Amino acid sequence: MNAQDMFCVVDKIKANVGALDILNLAWTRLSPKWVTHTNNFPLSSTDCQLFTKDWVEIVPRTPDVNVIADRFYKPNAKSPHQPHFKTAKMLINLCIPFDIYQRWEEYDAQQQINQLSDRDSDSKSVESEDQSIAVVSRTTIQTRSRAQKPRSKLAKNQPLFLGGLNAASSSTSPTSPTTSLLKPASFSSIQKTGKENSARRREDNLDSSYFNQHGSEPEGSMIAPSGSSSRVVTSLSKQAFIKALAQQKPPSRQEVSGLMNLTSIPVQASIANQLTLAELLCTSETVGSLLHSPVDVVLSLNLTPRAQKRGGFKIASFGRSSKALFGGSSTNICGKRTFYSEKDDGGVVHYLPCPSSQQAQDLVVELRCSVWSAALLTDPYEGVDNFIAGADTQPPIEVPRLRFVQVAFAKDGKTVEPGRTRSVFLVEEYIDEAVEGQFRKYINNRAPVPTSFVQHTDNHNRALFLAFTQHWQYRRTHGLAFVSDYQGGNTLLTDPQVMSDESLGDIFGSGNIPTASSDFPRTHLCNIFCEYFKISENFDSMDEDLPMPMSISRSARPIPHSKQT
Repeated sequence: MNAQDMFCVVDKIKANVGALDILNLAWTRLSPKWVTHTNNFPLSSTDCQLFTKDWVEIVPRTPDVNVIADRFYKPNAKSPHQPHFKTAKMLINLCIPFDIYQRWEEYDAQQQINQLSDRDSDSKSVESEDQSIAVVSRTTIQTRSRAQKPRSKLAKNQPLFLGGLNAASSSTSPTSPTTSLLKPASFSSIQKTGKENSARRREDNLDSSYFNQHGSEPEGSMIAPSGSSSRVVTSLSKQAFIKALAQQKPPSRQEVSGLMNLTSIPVQASIANQLTLAELLCTSETVGSLLHSPVDVVLSLNLTPRAQKRGGFKIASFGRSSKALFGGSSTNICGKRTFYSEKDDGGVVHYLPCPSSQQAQDLVVELRCSVWSAALLTDPYEGVDNFIAGADTQPPIEVPRLRFVQVAFAKDGKTVEPGRTRSVFLVEEYIDEAVEGQFRKYINNRAPVPTSFVQHTDNHNRALFLAFTQHWQYRRTHGLAFVSDYQGGNTLLTDPQVMSDESLGDIFGSGNIPTASSDFPRTHLCNIFCEYFKISENFDSMDEDLPMPMSISRSARPIPHSKQT
């Protein structure tokens, strides 16, 4: 087996196996090949999905058992409740979302360019320099060519096939697929072709006698010869040229959004309050209590489909506002809306914003989720800082400092053109990848399990700390709620999900998994932060440990879904 043939055979699988058990087994067998193939690009088992050979998704049940039992039992006409068991094989596909694969492609291309740049910077000879610049140029062309290649129809409509798991009672190896969607974006095969430039650079009108008379050439400048008009021209570093040329890559969607047509929308934007858990418990149940007074602002957003990014529930448009909404001087913002899909007569799928009334209801749920997530993430830091201040030793790993982006609820102003429905947006701080690094997911919302980053890296440490905050939140809320779907940059996070106890109902949207809270003690794995802060393997309430106006268990339950928009 190699990286383009990710298959494994597992025999003696129990017929009553659950979906999560299959996922963990497939991930354990196939993830080493992913790591090798992608050079440690972060991917968690919770990012993956399971599909049958007919592309029917295998999802967990409640309880999570017998997800593939139908494949191994025959009906029994005499005793319907006692079907006959039969030994058989079953092909299960482990897949990743296309957006993760696309991010890896971009990451891999950049890594290859960086490697070429580093290698070329060590080259000293003129001949080597000429060749290295040629290779960088060819690399840039290669990358741009791939970026412009249209996505296949399969990739649009289905998750990316990562590998196969053959669950059977036999150890016979399955037939390998003839093709694979996983092909590394590697430039290692590029050959240095073309004519060899062996001629030395000409020193126009500068001969050795000139430098014998005037001394050596000053560093950092080129001096005109005697007899010509006197001037000094700053010399340019070869390494600087290589670095600059290597950066001439296809622009991201955010970069080109400023060059395209922007739609200006006058809105009234209400910024969400930044509340603590204690303040949330004392806050009234109305949506208005979570928001500041509205301010008039103009949003300039690129609403063209190509410039937008689409997630599981929302589409994001990038642009700017007429004033800085969230403090500081930056006016860059991200506007989000929920969407639905619709096919045209040609079978092309279009993703369209939900109608205004539905949009407002959906975004109020997202707003509430953001406010609660911010409070739940802020709360552990107070306890962490107090603990460190009184501890004899410092934490074994530096505590990462993260927060969720600020959000605002925005709707069209009072004057709306006749015949046009009122637009509604959830406006967020813009996460600049140039500052925050590449967007990544630290913990998925399927299970409180951190992404498998390379150990002892900043990403790995952040993921461990965020897993610790989930443990803290679970104890702090008496097992009623914790934050999941941690994702974003080095310090800024976005699009969280609050997992709340199933007895509270669907208060935080469809992303909430009803059994997540009750399953937390079983699914959470304590790490070095849990051990240092002395909550390892302890899931009991900790309300008495820190001062709060009232305990969650004695107060009103979290804010229920309101009809107010």
